[in-house]
This record gives sequence, C-alpha cells and structure tokens, in this order.
Amino acid sequence: MIYNYHFYKNTLILLFLNINVFLLPVISSAHSEWPAKTSLYSESKGNYRLEIETNLENLLIDLKNISADDNELIFTENYKELRNLAANQLKAIFLSVSTKFLNSIDIRFDKIPAKLSIREINIIENLNLKEARKSVLILAVKAPATAMSMEWSWPESFGSNVIRTMDKNGKAFRSVWFRKSPSSPPLHLAGMPGKNFVNRFLAYLEIGFSHIIPKGFDHIIFVLGIFLLSTNWKIMLAQVTCFTIAHSISLALSILGLIALPERIVEPLIALSIVYVGIENIFTSKLTIWRPLLIFLFGLLHGLGFAGILFRVGIPEGYFLESLLAFNLGIEAGQIFVIGVAYFVLYYYFHQKSYYKNYVVIPGSITISCIGLWMLYQRTFLY
Repeated sequence: MIYNYHFYKNTLILLFLNINVFLLPVISSAHSEWPAKTSLYSESKGNYRLEIETNLENLLIDLKNISADDNELIFTENYKELRNLAANQLKAIFLSVSTKFLNSIDIRFDKIPAKLSIREINIIENLNLKEARKSVLILAVKAPATAMSMEWSWPESFGSNVIRTMDKNGKAFRSVWFRKSPSSPPLHLAGMPGKNFVNRFLAYLEIGFSHIIPKGFDHIIFVLGIFLLSTNWKIMLAQVTCFTIAHSISLALSILGLIALPERIVEPLIALSIVYVGIENIFTSKLTIWRPLLIFLFGLLHGLGFAGILFRVGIPEGYFLESLLAFNLGIEAGQIFVIGVAYFVLYYYFHQKSYYKNYVVIPGSITISCIGLWMLYQRTFLY
C-alpha cells in the first residue's frame, strides 16, 4: 500500500511536469500582445487627423501575412531583423507598402468610406533592442462635413485596437476597445458623446474582467497559488483581501501618476511572485506571519501590471473615477470567478480527502512555480 501511494504520487507529479513542457510556450505569452491605440482629432469640418500608435515591425509582418501571394511586399518577416533596422530604414519599408496598409483599413463616417493618406510617420527609437519601439502613424482623413459618427475596422490579424475620439484640447472624451467584431461601435463626433453612464461603466468593467479572463494568465495562476495553500476559508480570505487591497492601491496611484516602475522591472517581479507562492505551498499548509505581508507586496506589483493596460486603453477625460472603479471591479469579478471555479473543481470534491495535500496542492504548486520560472526567464532574458 505504501509502495502504491508513493508510486501514484510520483506519477502524478511527473504528469504535471510533462504538461508544463507542452503548455509553457503557449501560456506564458499572457502579456506579449498589447492593443494599438488610434486617436481621431478634428481639424476642420470634414478634415480629421488619425494617429495610430502601434508596433510597426509587427504590423509589417501581419500585413505581409495577409498578402502572402503579393510579390510587391519584399521585406523580411523576421521581427528581430526588422527591429534591428534604423528608424529611416523601417520607415522606407513601410512607405513602400503604405497603399496596401491604407486599403486594409475601413473607416466610415455615417456609413460613408473616408479617404485616407499618410501624412507622417514617427518612429520613437529605443536603444535597447530587446524592447519594442513605438511608432505613430499619422493619417489625413477626409470625410463628409456633416458626419456625426465614425466606425473603424482593420484585419483581425493586426490585433485589438483602442479607438479614441479627441476633443479640441487633445484629450480623449471616449474610448472603445475594438477586438474581433466586424467593425467598432459607432463613435459620435459631436459634443461630448458617451454620456450614458451605464454603457461607459460596463465597457470598463468588461475591460477589467477580460484582463483576468482570458488575458491575465499570470494573475490567474497567482490567485490559484493563493487558493491552494489551505482548505481553511479564513486563510484564503485573509490572503485574497491583502492582495485585493494592495493591487487596488497601486493601480490607483499609478494611474494618478504618483508611482511608476518600468514594465521591464514589474513583469519579471510578477513572475517571481508566482514562483514564490507555488514553492511556499509545497512546504507549508499554514498561514505564516510573513505570507500576508508578502502577498500585499506582490499585490502592489500586480496592481502596476493592471495599470499598464489602462495606460494603453486610456480613460476618457471627465470620467476618470467611474472608469477606474469599473475597471477595478472587473478585475475583482475575474478573480472571484477564478476562485469560484477552483472551489467547485478542487475544494468541494477534495478538501476532506487525506491525499489533498499530496495529490492536489503539491502537483498544482509545482506546476504554478514551473510556469512562473518560465515567465521569469522570458521576461528577464527575452524581454
């Protein structure tokens, strides 16, 4: 019986480790893709300026992929090679295929297609070649002078896109996160659109929730690490409370501009927090005096990670508090969903079993720590 116990225990652990080998390359890319940011400025009646903030290297590769049979697109599909090019070289390549790019965009004013042209390309150089560089494509847009709304779409392979209408002072008064639907929701152009509180609130609630499910895999496994420590609900509640308070504080302070850390520091530290909770779960089933404090510190880091997505999406001017609150509530809803599923799948069926620690906590925590180590390697050496 003892032999069988150790045999099955070791077999289960090996199974989890083998699963990691196949899943790590996929699941560890949770933060590898960020939305482009498109801002529409009105310059005069019927004349607009469209600024698209994006990763030009990835955009060129995606453009070539959707035009695979087109011999005109003669440039490398290797991201690193494009990233190593000087800004003027990258700009020249894009200008040579700019017509293809403009034809791939569909922007309509009151359902009427607009005329687009490239006005300027700004590539912000970054001497660290391991970091992506930001490019801003500035387009001139000609539309009907009486247009009251705008709709936007581009190929799904280009990724998601935050679309913002800007007021005369250059401040966003409405943001829409456009993903995979045929076209974005209409953005009204006159006055201060989007005054419907419920619609705005639900939009940022959804952005926060989707940042956990399905996009926030690193945050999901951190919460699962907290959950696995003990079947005692008081222990789980104490940890989750510390985490929630901490990330809410750092999220708000970061958005207000009171604290800031570079992403290249925050993301590896988030990965390190995942490694830690997994390892501690293996060696203890009690709430040590240090664990809540460490969970709080890790929560501050995760809050800075949450802030990164809001910086990219943007918050409409005049709706700061309600948008921030909705986004944070969306994050909490995602975390509650994760804990709820874990409760019914693991705790409800296994918590009274004598083998819960050995067959659930240890293999699960090994998996969590292995994933965290892979993320730490990626975010430290491949960033």
